[in-house]
Amino acid sequence: METAVSIPSDLFQQAEELAQRTGLTRDELYTRALRRLLKAYRDSELTRQLNEIYEHEDSSVDPVLMQMQLMSLEPEEW
Repeated sequence: METAVSIPSDLFQQAEELAQRTGLTRDELYTRALRRLLKAYRDSELTRQLNEIYEHEDSSVDPVLMQMQLMSLEPEEW
């Protein structure tokens, strides 16, 4: 899809320089940057939702289950 956006001149210049240094086309650079921003937003939104849930829910591990898990591990020297 082709579209036009307006960005500040100094930001555009920095992006152009980065694209040149990394060998990316302008399209590739902006696509990667936008994907990264969207992923960071999704991750932070998911974290916010989980924090909201566990603010009211007990997330501790059952002591019996924890003991069973520990017993299943091979002894290891440090």
